[in-house]
Amino acid sequence: NFRSHYYGTGPEIWKETNGEVGAFITGIGTGGTITGVGTYLKEKNSNIKIIAAEPQKNHNIQGLRNLDESEKPELLKRRIEVIDEKITVTDKESFDMIKKLSSAENLFAGPSTGSVLAALNKTINKLEGKIVLLFGDNAAKYKSIYSKFGVYEEKEFDKRLKESKNNCFTCTYSNTDPEDSCRIRQ
Repeated sequence: NFRSHYYGTGPEIWKETNGEVGAFITGIGTGGTITGVGTYLKEKNSNIKIIAAEPQKNHNIQGLRNLDESEKPELLKRRIEVIDEKITVTDKESFDMIKKLSSAENLFAGPSTGSVLAALNKTINKLEGKIVLLFGDNAAKYKSIYSKFGVYEEKEFDKRLKESKNNCFTCTYSNTDPEDSCRIRQ
């Protein structure tokens, strides 16, 4: 996991942004994505901020972990220093961002994507340059969770899933270039 992001995703981000990355934000699961991409980007420019979206304690965000309540994977332990900041995100903040993304962009995302977007909202005013977000999920497998927590009723979920543009995307946000702001690549 680390290697695929160090040798694949990291270089792709660097190339796509022409090396103008100011920050990289993603969630923490196994730690492979954030440490692989983060290590690569830090080797290119040590000033790039690597930010982890971390769910609240006792969270309902599948695929992510709160490092204070769960065992840190060995992969993450070995490279934890690459992370500059952890931003705690509540379930509500994550679910609210999912709904906003679906309404604004017609993209139907999973809960960890909502966490990454919520972390962006909490840090955006102090970040510079291009901010790259990596989303690790889509909504397709979260019907019961969304229904259980009142994000979407089953009928609305089915409608959104059917009408969404795509279920796989990345986002680059720019504070400085409105034309490049939240360029979604599907």
